[in-house]
Amino acid sequence: MKYVEEELTLADFSERFLGNDDFETPTIFDLSDYEIEVLGKDTKTGKDVYKLIKSFIIKDSVGEYYTDGKLKGSGEHRIINKDMIEIPLRSHSDFDKIENPLNIVDIEVTDIENYYANGRLNHNTTSGGKATGFHSSVRIRLKSIGQIKIKTLSGEQVIGVKVRAQVIKNRVGPPFRIVEFDVFFNRGIDDSDNWLKILKDNDVVKRSNPGFKLIDHKGEERKFLDEEWLNLLEEDKELKDFLYDKICNFVIMKYKKNPIVGGLDAEIISTDEVIEEND
Repeated sequence: MKYVEEELTLADFSERFLGNDDFETPTIFDLSDYEIEVLGKDTKTGKDVYKLIKSFIIKDSVGEYYTDGKLKGSGEHRIINKDMIEIPLRSHSDFDKIENPLNIVDIEVTDIENYYANGRLNHNTTSGGKATGFHSSVRIRLKSIGQIKIKTLSGEQVIGVKVRAQVIKNRVGPPFRIVEFDVFFNRGIDDSDNWLKILKDNDVVKRSNPGFKLIDHKGEERKFLDEEWLNLLEEDKELKDFLYDKICNFVIMKYKKNPIVGGLDAEIISTDEVIEEND
């Protein structure tokens, strides 16, 4: 296996590996299934070692921070000196207080609980506790990306919002998926129209003027108009379950076909060759 070593800011790390550029919403990204390591120090041997990153944590922002000109952090953030003593930034002689707001991010490292950043050995975050976000199997971030309006005699009226949902943790399916959908104030998520769009995109439903057509669970062709779509789902439970299974296969439980490390044309080859371990 080939390893690549490079230096990244935490912001670059978040955007590249997590697809995240929101550093204001407190979030825990679970990276326990990833093989991404960071350089730290083994407190028992005193040697520098690479250890797996367990979590990427976005914390509440602070109204002031401390810096030595390179490293920035909250007053409670701790760095470790050569004697392996932890010192809060607010108590460190090298760090000055800056009265400006700062978004706070940190990482959790397995075993050694520290990592190098900006020339300093930093004590890492230990996530967990009783927080729902830590114990949950799935976490989804919702963000408003627009409004849905209608025109009335008195002017425009907002009747809903367009929403982007990003799966930021998922232990039961593919992570980091992003989907956009409409939410109407009087009835909630617009399931039916979103279903229709997915099924049209995957050629299950096809245009058939003046409406649409599909092959149902019995292998029979069904034709319907746009305004009949919702009633079609509500009146035929077997058809609705059949189409839901289709959507699951197309979108919900669908993993990427090719490994990221090899590019889109990568071919997976399995051999009996053993990688030799070095002391």
